Amino acid sequence: MMFRDCQSGGYNMESNRVDSTRFLALVLLITFAYWLATLGGHEWEANHLVAYLGRSEKTPNNFPHHSIFGLGLSGYAWSQSLVFWQEEMLALMALKPHKAQNFRQGLNALSLVQQSV
Repeated sequence: MMFRDCQSGGYNMESNRVDSTRFLALVLLITFAYWLATLGGHEWEANHLVAYLGRSEKTPNNFPHHSIFGLGLSGYAWSQSLVFWQEEMLALMALKPHKAQNFRQGLNALSLVQQSV
């Protein structure tokens, strides 16, 4: 049987033989990434960029749809995707000249997000 180690359930970390130095380095890396995303989320929330990065409506219980960490991750992904699709974005914006004010607001938000990324 190929998956003999997985029969007992759980993660079975002992069989991976990861030494403590590599494990602590991985935990430190994950902690640092979480901290950066949360820091970005707080900054973007303070700059009122939540409408561009996630749902701004609240649930019926008045809780936000996204956590600060989720806003930090989506802000980075949003800014990178708009850089990647820049030519297509500009072509689509040219089709709707009467929406230029809205596009300027979005580009302003993009520049604020990119400054802090």
